[in-house]
Amino acid sequence: MSTTNAFSPIPHDFLAAIRALRGLLRRRNSLPELSHESFLADWAALAFIAPGLHPDEAGHDEGGWPVGWRCIAEEAFRRADAGELADDELYPYAAVQRTLCAARGLQ
Repeated sequence: MSTTNAFSPIPHDFLAAIRALRGLLRRRNSLPELSHESFLADWAALAFIAPGLHPDEAGHDEGGWPVGWRCIAEEAFRRADAGELADDELYPYAAVQRTLCAARGLQ
């Protein structure tokens, strides 16, 4: 999937990110049914809240991922393997960068 004109919603602040993540966790049993845009927004919210979590580490106990969040990473990789998420969507660097800039007051 090309992301040239991709929808890439990054939360503006922690409150918006927390709301998105809470909504995603309430729908964790229906993750495959979420639209691309909805899942991508919620995935970016997770990266915004926890920029130190790397998607590749979600399946490892020492990766730091909360157990309840691992199903979200599994869905992200399922979508990536199916060609539904591009690399820049699977690894949402922009959301992490925004978090780090906000923490340093650099926005």
